[in-house]
Amino acid sequence: MSYKKWHNIKDLGQFYIERELVYVDTTVFFTALCGKKRYLVEMLDDASGRYLLGELTETDSLVDMLEKKISMEAVFRRMDVLLETTFDENYYLAIKSKYSGKTIDADLLPDAGAMYLPKNDMVQRFIRKLKRNPSESEVIAIVDYEDPDIWQVDPVNLYVPFATVEDLAGDIVLELEPDTQNSIRNGLDLGRAA
Repeated sequence: MSYKKWHNIKDLGQFYIERELVYVDTTVFFTALCGKKRYLVEMLDDASGRYLLGELTETDSLVDMLEKKISMEAVFRRMDVLLETTFDENYYLAIKSKYSGKTIDADLLPDAGAMYLPKNDMVQRFIRKLKRNPSESEVIAIVDYEDPDIWQVDPVNLYVPFATVEDLAGDIVLELEPDTQNSIRNGLDLGRAA
């Protein structure tokens, strides 16, 4: 699975966006991976680098939020450690404050009772992935360009015995045209004209 590079946070390490949950001109609510840890991240103020990161030690709360069983605030309230970041003097993200989900000021959290509303195929695939592999949170591959949905394929080295390739969440990462599918089925070298 490929992930988009996000920030390298001082004292924590390199973060990668796992799944964008809310996007409004920029990513404002998402899951991120750092090492073998998964975080739920809420943007507080992009210009000053203020984000709230909550370490997800289990995925049940996240799945409950995605399935509209609990509010977005409730997920953060269940976390033992919440970190607020800000830009340091060199414009790198650094930890500003550390909180507990039980004691954090409500002003830093999503509105009380606000539910996560999107319910599309992407969300359903992500829920299935979390249920299937709840502890899987290691970055395996990295997408280090702007749009992780644009895939460049070297046709000479491509061998795919089926029409689509999906990542672990079920997202289609490569979809082949019918002519290309036929060429592969017929064993033609895609690097040469048929």
